[in-house]
Amino acid sequence: MNTSGEYSLLLHFGSVLILFAFSLLGICLPLQHQVASALFRSPNILLFARAFGTGIVLATGFVHLLGHAYEHVSLVDLQGLTSGIVGLAALGGAVFVQFVEFVATRAIEGKKLELRENSVEESRPIHQQTKNYSNLEVTESNNDNRNKVFEGRVPTGESSFSKNSGECISSTQNLSSSHVTDVFEHCHSRSNHSHAAYIDHVLIHFSQFSDRHIVIIILEFGIAFHSFMIGTGLGVVEDKEFAAFFVTLSFHQFFEGMALGSVILQDLNILSWRFVLVSATIFSTMTPLGTLFGIILEGLGVSFFSSSLFRGLADAISAGVLIYTGLVELLTYQFTSSLEFRKGRLSIVLVAYLFMLFGVCIIMLISLFS
Repeated sequence: MNTSGEYSLLLHFGSVLILFAFSLLGICLPLQHQVASALFRSPNILLFARAFGTGIVLATGFVHLLGHAYEHVSLVDLQGLTSGIVGLAALGGAVFVQFVEFVATRAIEGKKLELRENSVEESRPIHQQTKNYSNLEVTESNNDNRNKVFEGRVPTGESSFSKNSGECISSTQNLSSSHVTDVFEHCHSRSNHSHAAYIDHVLIHFSQFSDRHIVIIILEFGIAFHSFMIGTGLGVVEDKEFAAFFVTLSFHQFFEGMALGSVILQDLNILSWRFVLVSATIFSTMTPLGTLFGIILEGLGVSFFSSSLFRGLADAISAGVLIYTGLVELLTYQFTSSLEFRKGRLSIVLVAYLFMLFGVCIIMLISLFS
């Protein structure tokens, strides 16, 4: 594909491992045990780390990606439609992730409503519940000296009730059938308080777990898509442009990894280690995979994915995703809607904004040399 310039396979393959190392170092540094422990002991430092990451995400969308999108698309003769096409692609990316977030949030709210309804149902007295107790039978032996035998089953999904079922069953012995229901209502009422508390705990944990997962997944989607595309660009670039592009991309991946890692660090106490591991793996491998994809395209002579129009539209879509995530999920959630931040000392607030500005400046410097 590059007929006018030199192309070194060894140089490009070597960049794959180095980019993986920079990406992995960037996302793992905030999550490293000693660093994470120190940040959790100092909430202000954790706030500054999040602000720094927010600045990087916002600047990557507004400055880095949108700027490159206009630059690439302007190389194509679109009859003066360059500005409109780039803006439309960015808007499409933002609306798409908003729709995905809406659908996911709607599903989560439905699940939480179902849990609440089950909690209310199970807190009622037995004779008022709508569950099927048709298998609950009390049989009395015809022998005078025999105990009553209780045969039946407890409704599924009642963990607290089930724990006391052995005690309730034993207490029904030597009772008439008219007293069995009263005994079970008494045992069931004793478990209601602990069961309701358990359901409340599940609801709170489920809400935090799911909502924060959505934020991280959307953010990582935008970063991963963008990382794959710029990795593809590195894979097809000629040797004369390779050095500057590679150095810039290495620092870019390191600081974007720090941004994503700082967001994950905020919710490290409610995220499973599997989710964190998968997130780190996806981010660390997307740019190297993109570079390998670019090397394959170079070998096959495919030029579409390296064309200015495709790269410009891909940058614009990624910009829309990161702009939405940065403004709505990070800046609004961590700053505007945070009661702790609004009531914090003015000096802490100003330092947080300075850290966000510092993140913006880093991406601006990277954009100047890319």
